[in-house]
Amino acid sequence: MTRASALQFSHQGQHPLQISQSLGISLATVFNLRKRYQPGGLQRAIGEKARPANPVK
Repeated sequence: MTRASALQFSHQGQHPLQISQSLGISLATVFNLRKRYQPGGLQRAIGEKARPANPVK
């Protein structure tokens, strides 16, 4: 939910510093969300990639 809100505020023209302070996220997170949104769209920006699982011992 926070990621979608950050993208919405960004779309509305708010400054990244203002977004990070109002949502309680880092400035780097705001920039990373914007960077992922450009080529991949909404699902790429707010979703997470699958992480490799630890091998079964």
